[in-house]
Amino acid sequence: MVNRSYWALCIIFLLSLLASACGGGDGGNAEPDSGATPEVDAPTPVDNACRHVDLLFSIDASSSMTDEIKALSDVVFPGLTTELNDFINRGAIEDYRIGVIDACPSPASLHSMGVDPMMGNAAKDCSFSTDKPWMDSSSPNLAAEFSCVTNMYTGDQSDLCEDDVMRWDNDERPAYAAATALSDEYLGSGGANEGFLRENALLVIVAITDEDEEVGNHVPDKTANADQIYDKLIAAKGNNPKKMVLVGVAGATVTMNDLPLGPRCHDGEYGEALQAIILKELTGKFVDQDRGVFWDLCKGQLENAVTQAIAVIEAGCNIVR
Repeated sequence: MVNRSYWALCIIFLLSLLASACGGGDGGNAEPDSGATPEVDAPTPVDNACRHVDLLFSIDASSSMTDEIKALSDVVFPGLTTELNDFINRGAIEDYRIGVIDACPSPASLHSMGVDPMMGNAAKDCSFSTDKPWMDSSSPNLAAEFSCVTNMYTGDQSDLCEDDVMRWDNDERPAYAAATALSDEYLGSGGANEGFLRENALLVIVAITDEDEEVGNHVPDKTANADQIYDKLIAAKGNNPKKMVLVGVAGATVTMNDLPLGPRCHDGEYGEALQAIILKELTGKFVDQDRGVFWDLCKGQLENAVTQAIAVIEAGCNIVR
């Protein structure tokens, strides 16, 4: 496990580099009142800082992702919500909301159903306290809601999401599915995700797969490359990447290169993961804007990915300590 003091130094260094606020304007570097006594430990929002966080998990829900999805529920989610709740308690942000989609854009509707293994994997209502297709930080049963919805029911997908050779894994497109879920078609009036995205919120997307972002051209609507997906994602926040964060979680380490699967690790903490060239390239575009984190799934230790993500969220919301 990486030493926590190391990550603390990284966070301090990163925050010292970033001047832009959630809105990307020059007002994000307000000087403290010379007569005020600074709070050393409490993060404080400054001018133009975002007051909310909209968190979207886009999850490859294929059968090979069992270990990764369990880690999301047991490690990633508690780590993120603990830090975000701390921001709320200290007055740095007001709230956060959480949406979950699978990695297929057909449809790209937020999920509010899980599966009930006691009923032959039939659909089970996760009973979000919001009565919306997303969860909220004020929910008294947030962890249970997240655990339910990530045990994902995908029976509402179209046949284009079937995972077979002829359909070229259209259910393993987490970044493109997120971009589609945040498009006007889904967020606009009457759309399935209407109301999820807030103007004054930092948008945080966690895209996770044990393969790569599928961008082949064998299925309709599958010709997007990393540049096109990037453009589609930032359009959700007025083409301003400073208003969002992308956390890409996929394989990068190659320990074998056997056909037909190609380069991959086969002995990672969460099992096998293919080399994710496209998702890493896409995430790198946000890293270049100080708004991205790519985590190698082959290395495991998703708790360390959470630490990096929180540092970038702090910068994105212009929270200073």
